[in-house]
Amino acid sequence: MYQAIEYVQQIFLPDDHILIILIFNTPIPGSYPPKFQVDVIQYRAGVFSEKIVEQLQQKNAAGWHVYIAMNAFASQKTPYRRRKQDVASLRTAYIELDYEGDAGLAAINAAVAAGEIPAPHFVLQSSPGKYHVIWKISGIIDYAVQESLNRALQIKFGGDAAAIDSARVLRLPGFKNVKPKYGPAFPEVSIVQRGQDASRFALADFHVEVKAAASHPAPGDPVSENTIAFISKKIEHYLERFKISVGPWNQVGEGEWRYTVTCPNAKAHTDGRLEAAVFLHDDGMPGFKCLHGHCADFNWKWLKEKIEEKLGDKVVLKDVPRIIWHNASDPVEHFEKPASFVESLIYCGVMNALIAKPKVGKTTFILDAIYCITHGKPFLKRNTTIANVLYVSEQPLASFYAEMHNSNLTAKSEQGQLEFATTADWYKFSWPEIVQQVGEIAVKNKSTLVVFDTLSRIARVKDENDASEMQNAIDKLNPLLASGIAPFIVQHERKAGGDIYDAGRGTNALAGGVDVMLRLRLMPKMSNQRLLDGVGRLPLPATSLVIERKTSDSTSFYQYVGENNVAVANVNSQNKILMLWASDRDAWLSENDIVDRTQQSRSTVKRVITRLIDDDGFLESRGGGSKVEPFEYRATSLAFVGPQDVLAF
Repeated sequence: MYQAIEYVQQIFLPDDHILIILIFNTPIPGSYPPKFQVDVIQYRAGVFSEKIVEQLQQKNAAGWHVYIAMNAFASQKTPYRRRKQDVASLRTAYIELDYEGDAGLAAINAAVAAGEIPAPHFVLQSSPGKYHVIWKISGIIDYAVQESLNRALQIKFGGDAAAIDSARVLRLPGFKNVKPKYGPAFPEVSIVQRGQDASRFALADFHVEVKAAASHPAPGDPVSENTIAFISKKIEHYLERFKISVGPWNQVGEGEWRYTVTCPNAKAHTDGRLEAAVFLHDDGMPGFKCLHGHCADFNWKWLKEKIEEKLGDKVVLKDVPRIIWHNASDPVEHFEKPASFVESLIYCGVMNALIAKPKVGKTTFILDAIYCITHGKPFLKRNTTIANVLYVSEQPLASFYAEMHNSNLTAKSEQGQLEFATTADWYKFSWPEIVQQVGEIAVKNKSTLVVFDTLSRIARVKDENDASEMQNAIDKLNPLLASGIAPFIVQHERKAGGDIYDAGRGTNALAGGVDVMLRLRLMPKMSNQRLLDGVGRLPLPATSLVIERKTSDSTSFYQYVGENNVAVANVNSQNKILMLWASDRDAWLSENDIVDRTQQSRSTVKRVITRLIDDDGFLESRGGGSKVEPFEYRATSLAFVGPQDVLAF
């Protein structure tokens, strides 16, 4: 903790505005080139305190890298940007020794002893054998000059050619380097060497060859992510045609990606290193840097000219990506038919949602559906597609496990798998972090359906009725869709109810933000039956479905009763018959009694009585069925059990 505070207070003046950059350690699923969550925070150096460090340590423990910009920035309003044009004062010169770092540090100390360069004020070890070397400077006001000094130090002592620009960030001491390859025992970035001289150094104190440099043009405005992906693919194409060995894209800072390549000038290298790097900035402009001193003057223009000379063709990167248009008369087989987890109810690869009022049975419904999806069984008489499922629940472990048990999900499946996280597992993480981690585990486990129950609580939506806030929470799920993962949002229905199009809390944002929205409602006077309807962009049942679950335990599941018109009529008939025993549950009634009292046809009464006895167990009978001894009926105790007794929602 104290190393971070010492480091900031020594390098910066009290009124300097510093930038802390937090980068999550794994990329956003589906992003290309790989894009990482970045959070930029601005503080005044004089108030950088233990409390701030503690907050940053919590983020670090949750998987965020902690960096600091090495120069002072102008005071900004959110969102904070780390751009060269926003650098207010140049405070440091630096190099990053990420290759043969021990040898490079020894060379620096030897040059200090020989009087060639001043002793660095700080040397940080960022990971085994890798170092950040920092000098405090003064009198340099042009960042092109500062970058030229950094470049000269890099050429002389080795290091990362990318880590020379004035807006560069380096790791902050006192925090762990959470690159996945170092886990689980992540190394802590620490100060391993301090200079004795407290003064700042001028350019003349560095006896290295600093070439004159023209001021750099300010970067342009960021282009769209689609354009970045398009340009990156074009760069790959040209490099492969040029027969350059390439590595993967890696994000090296906010709005900057690096593509490791073999330097075309590698034969001139004297240290045996072959690597160089192609860069792509968020304004769509590429760059080229080699780690070897012989290539110090080579840039993207040089590489572009060599590629064009070799290929006899122009390198054109700035083609604007175009919308792909289809003809309505094209054969249908050219287009994918929407697949579904549950036929015509829950769809693959799109945003699904289920809304209902509290305690109606949302969780039980979706867990019953998941059981059928993971076991390849029909659900509500509809075919299912076997899939692996992730479930993020707002419930504590004990109650959620009980609900899974009631849906038979605690028994091992040899087909699809369900993995879940409860409140205790996710509450420390922000909504973007949750989505990030869900995407990673979904890709790893090949889970194609992810349930968020309920969205508003997990996403920390403060006002469920605020359309913009709800839409923002839904938009964070788009990276999952880009990876072929279907989110299933579970959300409360608003208290006022109303039409299904705006019944979800968040006004019409939920209906507009999802592709399929289902609604579950209570059937009047029927404790174990529900009405299921839906709207969406994909085929759904034309009329509402009546479904029921007879018990709360694993002996039953939601079953299909019928479609709205017929089923509702059956339910109404059933209700009329059962209500005959509302005042006297011990009374025995004949078929004639029931027909007379309910004013229903004899055929309807016969059909409903048979169902209430054979399927539901709501009626019991006695008698021989003759004129002398006709059948008589009485309601059982099950007929009047309340929802809280039948279904553990």
